[in-house]
Amino acid sequence: MNCLYLPVLSRAVKDYKLADEEIKHIKVLRISQNEIIMVVNGKGLTATGKITLIRKNEIYFRPDEYIENSGENPFKSGLALGILDNRDRLEIALEKAVELGINDFYPLITKYTQTKKINTERLNLKAVSAMKQCCRSVLPNIHSPITINELLEEAKEYERILLADINGMKPEEISNEKTTLLLVGPEGGFSIDEIELMKKDKRVELINLGKRRLRAETSAIVALGLINSR
Repeated sequence: MNCLYLPVLSRAVKDYKLADEEIKHIKVLRISQNEIIMVVNGKGLTATGKITLIRKNEIYFRPDEYIENSGENPFKSGLALGILDNRDRLEIALEKAVELGINDFYPLITKYTQTKKINTERLNLKAVSAMKQCCRSVLPNIHSPITINELLEEAKEYERILLADINGMKPEEISNEKTTLLLVGPEGGFSIDEIELMKKDKRVELINLGKRRLRAETSAIVALGLINSR
């Protein structure tokens, strides 16, 4: 079933005029009048319903059934990723992280980060696209670039912070009973000082992702997949 983004979706409204971006999406998918589709509001509410009217520049949707937190994990998770020089690789990491259920994405400014500015609006659009693709109901928060010090202060709601390390615990030893934030460095990884700073936080635990040296985006995808499998 095709999934669209309707941020104003609520149980109180019976009919909706879809936004221009979703109209384009419907035309690309060749969705027809009276076809059943799914819409999500990015805040946890999903509705299935019917396209009731298609005009040249107007499309209307009427919800029928509602579901709360469809496609969501039972635990909260986030990804803090060192900003990568290659925009495509950064966006791939974000898209896959959204598909794997993250609730927060923090672009990290570190010692080895060469690019300090990113287009968060573009990243948000990528997150919306990934949310629709995997039929999630919650749109992750895309935060502004942040330093490690700032992250440790801002992300207080996370009970556990995972940092990849060769001496860390095996993935099968991880429980999914805690809200978890994953830290992944940029090209070149984290500096020794940054690692020592993170280890001072009592929430930080080390995780071993294996003997191979992985790219940053690969590390993020592998670790999030392992967290989800527990």
